[in-house]
Amino acid sequence: NYLKTALQNLRSHKSYVAINTLGLAVGIAACLLIFLLIQYETSFDNFHKNKERIYRVAAATKSKDGMNYSQGSAFPVAEALRIDYPQLEHVARIYGRDNQQITLLNDKANAPQKKFKENVFFAEPEFFDIFNFPFLAGVSKTALSEINTAVITQETAEKYFGDWHTAIGKFIKYDNDKVCKVTGVLKNIPANTDFPLQVVLSFKTSKGEDMSTDWSNQDGSLNTFVVLPKNMPSRQFDNDLKTFVKKHTPAEYANHGYILQPLSDIHYESKFGTYRGSTVSKELITALSL
Repeated sequence: NYLKTALQNLRSHKSYVAINTLGLAVGIAACLLIFLLIQYETSFDNFHKNKERIYRVAAATKSKDGMNYSQGSAFPVAEALRIDYPQLEHVARIYGRDNQQITLLNDKANAPQKKFKENVFFAEPEFFDIFNFPFLAGVSKTALSEINTAVITQETAEKYFGDWHTAIGKFIKYDNDKVCKVTGVLKNIPANTDFPLQVVLSFKTSKGEDMSTDWSNQDGSLNTFVVLPKNMPSRQFDNDLKTFVKKHTPAEYANHGYILQPLSDIHYESKFGTYRGSTVSKELITALSL
């Protein structure tokens, strides 16, 4: 009887039923889309093994208007950290440059073939000890240890050479003058990371080595990452950085400073920035959740 009564009511109020059914469907669809969006935005770089202990050494500069923040650091910071704080598990630099020319070469490394415009990164070997981007070919610890060596992703290798299995030992030319040998192939980089790697050259290949003593230039394209020991609180090392800056920075740049930024905050802090060029505020994620 209840079913019969319900069906009769539905038949007699077709428009009302259609509006409510459509509203319910749209509401469910919107909730599912928002859930997927929140799930995606909160998953950035949480697949790295030591994610709770990975920090970026970010610039914090005093000015008349207050504090200015940047994701960058000076080139000699990393090496000085290795010397002054040997207890740090890992220290590594990565340097990004947009829209760079990559030229394919044949096996003899002298005959140019196709040319591509790519976002190129220069990284120290320890970068792949800090971040867990799997290698399909090559050895992560040594792939970028020598000058003029390159690591590319599976997708990039297939674009360049047709089959990523044949990429090791091939040659590419960077910026018309640096011939680099492919020494590693990365598994395709996931979408939920702020490191959109495609072509990674050894840090020794960059001109950053020429700026190894320049403490004045806090380059936004240069990121320095550290992995703190398990028994070292980040607050303690933040205080240590104040002493570190006073020791190394010339007096005329006394307003320069550095702070630790947790890996878990990088995707959400717009005042620092990312290599992706975009961030999502935690306030927006909270509002969408509500």
